[in-house]
Amino acid sequence: MLSAWCGQLCVAYATRSCPTLSHELKDRRIPKPCVLVGEHLGAPHLPQPHRFLPNADPLGSGYNTIQAKVAIGSGGLLGKGFLSGNQTQLQFIPEQWTDFAFCVIGEEFGFIGSIIVISIFLILFLRILKLTFNTKDEFLSLVSIGILTVYLIHFIINLGMVVGILPVIGIPLPFISYGGSSLLVNLFMLGILANLYRTRKNYT
Repeated sequence: MLSAWCGQLCVAYATRSCPTLSHELKDRRIPKPCVLVGEHLGAPHLPQPHRFLPNADPLGSGYNTIQAKVAIGSGGLLGKGFLSGNQTQLQFIPEQWTDFAFCVIGEEFGFIGSIIVISIFLILFLRILKLTFNTKDEFLSLVSIGILTVYLIHFIINLGMVVGILPVIGIPLPFISYGGSSLLVNLFMLGILANLYRTRKNYT
């Protein structure tokens, strides 16, 4: 529960800070959010050390991460095939449909499938970034960069959790992890971006 709360707090703070940081950089002023991040993420607020070292607690907090790494590694180049993964089909990964959905892709579709999924996300991020720079209205630009921040933070943290380079803090992978509320909010934000793109000529 504490890990999930910390994860949502990080996403909320990043979403709040990045539009402000973007505005500060445009005006060539000091990016104050960087200072605030250092204050909020100081030593007293850091996760416990074993969250960064899954092997320190292989049957506890590190279990999911270890099993996810095994699943991704066993997928190889082309994967084991749809619904043919040992780690996922034998339920070695308890949260494989939510926070660890990417390890299912890695095991069943291999390195190629993982690269395709990551490439689709990167294309989405680049298109949103292009929309942000092409929008002349400052408010709409901040809205789009805020939505991009939400997607990007979820993407980085989730993949970091699955491959074991970040602690498990309960962040889903956008459009892939199971969860109706998450999917609804992601589609809602995508709809806002689509409307901004449709009416972009009204603000240029």
